[in-house]
Amino acid sequence: MCRLLAYLGAPIPLEDLVFKPDHSLVAQSYQPKELEFALLNADGFGLGWHHPDDLTIEPFIYRNVLPIWNDANLPHLCRFVQTRSFVANIRSATPGLPLDFSNCQPFRHGQLLFVHNGWIDQFRQTLYRPMRDLIGDVAYQNIYGLTDSEHIFALITHLLELEPKLELLGALEQAIEMIQS
Repeated sequence: MCRLLAYLGAPIPLEDLVFKPDHSLVAQSYQPKELEFALLNADGFGLGWHHPDDLTIEPFIYRNVLPIWNDANLPHLCRFVQTRSFVANIRSATPGLPLDFSNCQPFRHGQLLFVHNGWIDQFRQTLYRPMRDLIGDVAYQNIYGLTDSEHIFALITHLLELEPKLELLGALEQAIEMIQS
């Protein structure tokens, strides 16, 4: 099971959430609780954040295929970066999917950042091709990896492009309905 973290509030340094708490994201990567099939979350990680003052700037992303505790640059980055809006993911890869930057979350499209915890069983065999057929060119060209998570996000962004007045929750609900049918 991947580990997710999200924050929305007053500007804070990323280190206040990623490193400092007793149950920080880093601690959860090497001392996870309730992990059924693995001992660690060591298959990469990613952080995504918005500029603290200018929301017109596309969100920033930092990803790595190393375990989060092995990235020597991350403590320095997290001490420097402050934000009001932040998501993070430490990855426990689905068996058979490669450790690759393109498979590390979060995913970004315009002002949106996306993380997802879980997997669609037999995704490559059952939904990979049908989902790609549902997605228009713009969202399709933003798929770089092989994960079900990135395909779900591409479907959501496609629905938002089709209906610009559609709210994010509505697009998420439609995407789930389409996947389940």
